[in-house]
Amino acid sequence: MTVLVDVFLQSYFGSRGWGVFNEGISFGLFAGNNYLSPFVYLFLIIWLTLIYQKNKRWGILSVIWGGIGNLLPRFFMGGVWDYLYFPILVFWFNLSDVLITVGVVWYLWSETRLPDGQVPRLRSK
Repeated sequence: MTVLVDVFLQSYFGSRGWGVFNEGISFGLFAGNNYLSPFVYLFLIIWLTLIYQKNKRWGILSVIWGGIGNLLPRFFMGGVWDYLYFPILVFWFNLSDVLITVGVVWYLWSETRLPDGQVPRLRSK
């Protein structure tokens, strides 16, 4: 559902000239290589699907859905429309970027979390 909302918002804001058109991936990487960035996203989506683990599903799924939300406009428009801007962050982004960022943070948090009932122990030399 969020993917459809983001694709709609990209189309809506893009048609009104609000925001910036981003031909690269996150933080403008691979900008100017329109043919390369969709394949980078596709590779990441396939890779994340293969490493999918049930206990980390929300983080991985969030990254996958965010990737799909950015992949679709790349295939049809050659890039994505970034329509969100917060002056403190000094860069433009979109809802799919938020999903990817939250997913990565969630995944990293789930990687460092101890199983229920375990207490962290200091290593002895």
